[in-house]
Amino acid sequence: MEELPIRFERGLSYASPEGARWFLDHDARTAQVNMAFPHFHPHCELLLLLAPRAAHLVEGRRYELEAGDLVLLAPNVLHQSVYPPGESCDRIVAGFSPPADGFSEAYAALLGLFSSPVPVFRFDREARKGLFDPLNRAAQAARTAPEPVRGLLVESSLTEFLCALWRLRGENRYAPAASDGARSRMYEVTGYIHAHYAEELTAAAIARAFYLSPSYLARRFREETGRTLTEYLQLTRVRNAQALLLSTGESVARIAERTGFGSFSQFNRVFRRVCGKSPRDYRREAAPRQERKRGGNE
Repeated sequence: MEELPIRFERGLSYASPEGARWFLDHDARTAQVNMAFPHFHPHCELLLLLAPRAAHLVEGRRYELEAGDLVLLAPNVLHQSVYPPGESCDRIVAGFSPPADGFSEAYAALLGLFSSPVPVFRFDREARKGLFDPLNRAAQAARTAPEPVRGLLVESSLTEFLCALWRLRGENRYAPAASDGARSRMYEVTGYIHAHYAEELTAAAIARAFYLSPSYLARRFREETGRTLTEYLQLTRVRNAQALLLSTGESVARIAERTGFGSFSQFNRVFRRVCGKSPRDYRREAAPRQERKRGGNE
């Protein structure tokens, strides 16, 4: 395997001071700690895979990864890492929160990277060296730079890394693999659910859309995802509802309607079963945390 030009130490964990924009983490994950369902964050997230292989699910679509691949995710995008069994997979994760009081045209260009149609970036050896240099400087600053300039040095290096990535975006060599086989077909189904969850969607309608028998689809989908179609659809709706509860001021009833629930009572029942609390309680309890984040960025 090609050695990546990354000079991180496993266990590095850095979070900018309150109000700053970045956190950085280098650790290892295994199949045993895969999340059971896609999750989301209120910030931009960047994952750099250091292990030979893994996969990432983004809005239900599966992307096969190799060492050196970058996954860029916009806020509130449902995603999930999938690591192969029996291996410890190193990865670097960086979180980025844009300025709360708006951002310049330059920042808008950088943020566009996190909404690319294909969220995975892959570059050749020469491009990687120049791209990863500022990332290595960020890690070095996080380990050794003195206060009070540590945060500034880390943030400036990570911003330089994003600028380098923006310049190289046209050289992205990643191409999603063509779908084949029953397993890939089931990930097409999850992608369909993520694209259409707000509609009146049933297991029978999904089976018709893919020209599959309902019984075959139900069996294969559960074998692949560990969930029934109905469970997966409801979880997708709840996760998107959580994002709307945190990022908008819309009424709970309107959010229930926007996320495809047939009634407010159904929304409240399913949300409480998944999250252990009502939508209103979820929003109220999250509000102080969101307010602290906003206040720290002012």
